[in-house]
Amino acid sequence: GKIVEGLQKACYKRPVSAEQIQRIADKAEETIFQSFDKEVSSAFIGESVMKQLRRIDKVAYIRFASVYRDFRDAGELIKEVSEAITEAEPSSQLMLFEE
Repeated sequence: GKIVEGLQKACYKRPVSAEQIQRIADKAEETIFQSFDKEVSSAFIGESVMKQLRRIDKVAYIRFASVYRDFRDAGELIKEVSEAITEAEPSSQLMLFEE
């Protein structure tokens, strides 16, 4: 529930569907169950979600990461944004900017 809520906030006014949000949460849950028997750290949960979200929407990813990673300063945030920008864009985002 908390994961979906956090994803919804990060994806607000972004081209990410409710189905995509649910798939991200389901995939993260699947990864957690495959990797852990009992306790799992919130850091692992956040990283699992961010890995999926980063592939779908970079802006939503940065929003989510800024809360989950609790950047200490603007430099950390800028570094993360720079890394996200240099990655290849998903085809769905490229279509937004093509004429």
